[in-house]
Amino acid sequence: MVKNKTGGNKAKKFARKDAGHESIMNRKIRYVSYEDEMYGIITKMIGNGQVIVTCNDGRERLCFIRNKFSGRNKHSNLVTLGSWVIVGKRSWETVKEGKLEKCDLLEIYTHQEKTTLLQECKQNLSVLQKQEGILQNVNEEFDDMISFKDTDTNNIMERNNVVSSMDTVVED
Repeated sequence: MVKNKTGGNKAKKFARKDAGHESIMNRKIRYVSYEDEMYGIITKMIGNGQVIVTCNDGRERLCFIRNKFSGRNKHSNLVTLGSWVIVGKRSWETVKEGKLEKCDLLEIYTHQEKTTLLQECKQNLSVLQKQEGILQNVNEEFDDMISFKDTDTNNIMERNNVVSSMDTVVED
């Protein structure tokens, strides 16, 4: 008989090797240091590991999510709408007319890191702040579209009277 000490099919794959993530809280903030790196904000989630990013030069680019941002490692690098990121432009690639430029995701900022980035960064990030405001207004407008209206109190009273009269008929 075979002894399955690890238990079941592919059980080691689900081990909690990365249970303690103290390093996430104390990580250093990465700034843009190369020519092809840019700050951006995620404006649209496409799916299949792709998002639309508005960069700090005001242009939209198609961004690919790979490696440490997908699969098992995405718990500490959650990509959501409105996230601030660093992307790497593909300067070696030619762009077809009518298509978006392509870039790769390099870093994701948390909310706390974003505020320190705004204070300490030497680049102009007003385009990203403006885009973030637009995204927040769109969410608020969507919430405003859903409204609950109270019906007239007279209608409620009439309904209650009808229901009570039906109960008396049934009891007789």
